[in-house]
Amino acid sequence: PTSHGWWFGPKEGSQLVWAYNSSNCSQEDLTVPTSGWKVPWDGEVDPTLEITTHDDTDAKTKRRRDRMLDRMRSKLAKKDAEVERLQNKRNRLVEEKNDLMAKIAQLEQEKQILESSQADHVV
Repeated sequence: PTSHGWWFGPKEGSQLVWAYNSSNCSQEDLTVPTSGWKVPWDGEVDPTLEITTHDDTDAKTKRRRDRMLDRMRSKLAKKDAEVERLQNKRNRLVEEKNDLMAKIAQLEQEKQILESSQADHVV
């Protein structure tokens, strides 16, 4: 091939070349082709080799981050609902405990009254 096109190697100007793409690289358009790369450079086009630009990578990273944030927000909402449910249950249990303590106190008072009343009758 001619020297026109895109070449992949360990450094610019190297004689060692790993991949080649014959797409035009004009001064007006210096966009690296995303596909159509021959690997090795004098072989067939390797359909598994895809090039992403920094902008593509940033967009993919942002989408991945957005999906992760959505999942985390969903989990947080579920945990908030669970916390609220457990707090309500705790409040009900505290009320039940307080009711039981009040009943115990009332029964102990009634017991003392009965014991006092029986003591008065024994004398």
